[in-house]
Amino acid sequence: MQVKERYAAATGETREQVIALETVRAWAESHDIKINEYDRIPGRLVAEYEAAHQTEQRE
Repeated sequence: MQVKERYAAATGETREQVIALETVRAWAESHDIKINEYDRIPGRLVAEYEAAHQTEQRE
């Protein structure tokens, strides 16, 4: 079992949710937004990520 799959099993999240959170973390890092690797991602940050990607898809 890979690390992502073990994490997903331990937290009750799906593997896709874990990957999506990794994508949000990478996006935040690329925008100089600091998030501790082991902290929860704030809902406002997920909303910012989704808003940014909705804008990109429209263009």
